Amino acid sequence: MVDRSIQNSASCRRASGRDLVEVLRMRAGLLAGVDRALLETYLDSGRSVRQIARLTGANPSTVARQLRRIVDRLTDETFFHCLRHRRRFDVGELAILRDHLVRGRSVAQICQRRNINAYRVRSVIRKARRLAARETRKGQHNATA
Repeated sequence: MVDRSIQNSASCRRASGRDLVEVLRMRAGLLAGVDRALLETYLDSGRSVRQIARLTGANPSTVARQLRRIVDRLTDETFFHCLRHRRRFDVGELAILRDHLVRGRSVAQICQRRNINAYRVRSVIRKARRLAARETRKGQHNATA
């Protein structure tokens, strides 16, 4: 069901095809608008990238690239590490992280939408990436022990 190019591009390599589909279905609710509709159409209707491209009038490579980016964002564990450690982040910081890490919005878009400066957005993203790196190292250390 999941196209090989999309499955191979996912950063979550441990998951099998079925596990990946379930993870994507659970996390699809975090997406908004076109990204959510595109992913749900792909997963739920079983349509191929070519069929979706034909329906939307887009180039198949564009649709495949969009799906690959969506899958990469949803399988990146950075945001989910932050959710597990939400006491370290305030509500505004989690919203910034959701916009950037899950919804793929640029720093400039977040600044404009939330009326904050770029320094603040970048510092929240750095904080999240440091936490995720620490958690990943901790997880790898516990797996080898």
